[in-house]
Amino acid sequence: MEDASPISVDGKEGLAANISGKVTKTNLAGTLFLGQVVMIVLDNNRIFVSVALGLNTNGKDAWKTDGQTMFTALLQSAQFLEPPKGANLCKVSTDPTYGYNEKNPIRLGFLPRQENLERLSLMDQIGLAGLQGPRNEKAYLINLRGPAGQEVTYKRLGSFGGIADVILDGYQVQYAGQVSPVTLYLDRYTYQD
Repeated sequence: MEDASPISVDGKEGLAANISGKVTKTNLAGTLFLGQVVMIVLDNNRIFVSVALGLNTNGKDAWKTDGQTMFTALLQSAQFLEPPKGANLCKVSTDPTYGYNEKNPIRLGFLPRQENLERLSLMDQIGLAGLQGPRNEKAYLINLRGPAGQEVTYKRLGSFGGIADVILDGYQVQYAGQVSPVTLYLDRYTYQD
């Protein structure tokens, strides 16, 4: 890794460093790569990190031919959103059945912006839901806490059928001091506030 240099993304100052090395432990082992890592501290609670790599295969340096240009365009298009002031971003359900059965799953699916939704076909919307849903599930489970703020452990139990043929993911969830684990049902395809 080279020395870091200053970079600005969406008006926020940070550092960028070029990186290089060899791929290990895959069918591409020994293949050279080039790329860049960018890090920006947005505030006391948020850090932006982005990494892009290009492989050097068959004499073609993907980073220099395409990757660097695409990564620069991506960084130029990035926008950092500020959380609403005074807003409670994590709502707590008052429904005692919420998430505990297939009829009332935790809906974490794709939430498109209305202006973007109009440009997407139904199949594209479904595809995006499939891509964003697993990420939303993981973010939800990582941030989930017990009643006294305990860290939660979880294990995926598999997929289950829900209402209207929606596929749900079941997770066994437990925190320190809990008598026995519970099963939560997550819907990665539907979003509900």
